[in-house]
Amino acid sequence: MPSMRRILLVLVLSCGLASADTIRDALVSLCEPAKIATISAERGANPRVRKICYWLEMARKAGREPSIEMREVMSALALNLN
Repeated sequence: MPSMRRILLVLVLSCGLASADTIRDALVSLCEPAKIATISAERGANPRVRKICYWLEMARKAGREPSIEMREVMSALALNLN
């Protein structure tokens, strides 16, 4: 049980330290079409989806709206494709 407390403590502290740029960079990387295209049926998208949910929760806890954050991520990805 002590290790679970440490994990929770790290997650709570990281939430407070995560900047908008850190969150957005992580989301852009996770949502990149070239990386998503490599997901096979065998492995599935679950780990990637969990990471995306984690970073959206960090954005929400930092006072930003997750839907707005994802719009900005998709805009950044669209710019990178052009």
